[in-house]
Amino acid sequence: MQLKEAQDPGVLALLDVLKVVNRLLSPGSAGPTYVYTEAAYGFAAELTPAEAEALRADPEVESVRPDIEVTASGTQSDAPWGLDRSDQRALPLDGGYSFPDAAGAGAHVYVVDTGLDAGHADFSGRVGVSRNFVSGGLLGGLDPAGWGDCNGHGTHVASTAVGSTYGVAKRATVHAVRVLDCRGSGTGAAILAGLDWVMRNQQGPAVVNLSLGSSGRSADLDRATRRLLDSGIAVSVAAGNSSSDACRFSPGAVPGVLTVGATTRTDQRADFSNTGTCVDVFAPGHRIEGAAHRSTTGSRTLSGTSMAAPHVAGALAVVRGANPGLSASAAQAAVVSAATPGVVADAGPGSTRSLLFVAGGAPPAAPAPA
Repeated sequence: MQLKEAQDPGVLALLDVLKVVNRLLSPGSAGPTYVYTEAAYGFAAELTPAEAEALRADPEVESVRPDIEVTASGTQSDAPWGLDRSDQRALPLDGGYSFPDAAGAGAHVYVVDTGLDAGHADFSGRVGVSRNFVSGGLLGGLDPAGWGDCNGHGTHVASTAVGSTYGVAKRATVHAVRVLDCRGSGTGAAILAGLDWVMRNQQGPAVVNLSLGSSGRSADLDRATRRLLDSGIAVSVAAGNSSSDACRFSPGAVPGVLTVGATTRTDQRADFSNTGTCVDVFAPGHRIEGAAHRSTTGSRTLSGTSMAAPHVAGALAVVRGANPGLSASAAQAAVVSAATPGVVADAGPGSTRSLLFVAGGAPPAAPAPA
């Protein structure tokens, strides 16, 4: 539920919001599931139809919407090649990945996903403060420290962004924001809570990776994602895996984020990858090797735009780590400008044909005066 904003929500104390929440909820209710002060201004709660209608009529309430289901974006298997492709302009692959010495040092990547297996060697010594927003069920409750990964998607995604073996930004710090459960599913309410936490606790320069998506558009998720951008956080989002228009889905349709489509090792758009004008750049996303959860050194191969987005998140970390004074929007523009144009085959109607290129993290030179 979204409250009307009488002032900047960033200056509202949590207690002030709770006063409004307690007035709005009926006596004897279970109370709010989540309270938001940054990514949104409001709360999530289980309501009867009558309670929902009563809230809609309240003058302090802007909107009341049903929750949505959000899922991780993609799965498959085979051999590694994504890093190799990211550091060269053209095929054939040369078998190596050259990266700057800084490699994202000083940057913080928040992986909003199924959690993280911090015991994997790919993240050794580089796991920052993390948080869980997934309930353990009827008896388990919500343990803020329970951000371990029981699915594997988040661990794989994080390793592509920052892993020492599989990652683009090998010296960046990773933060797990667990919002998806062991099946790779979650709720919009949990996503909002995770983004709210990131905005309140961000260490910078910061990057958020969202390798997830809804089944359609969500005004609340879109608004929260815009607020990430407004707060100075760079955002990489998976375009989605339904081979349709990426502009139909949140949060990839939000203007200003980097929405990432997936390619194969022959620079072909992966047949599952979404397309359209909302796709800002393509990156490797088919049969990508990354860290396996429940293992200290193991790997697995997955496919999806979920695997493409963290390549871009890693590139953003490289740029932001090398240029800490650079704004989030300028860092995103640098990544798009550095991409190799015109190489993605069958990119789809309205799509860019540009492919991610990682070249050391320096932003493009400013154009000469006219």
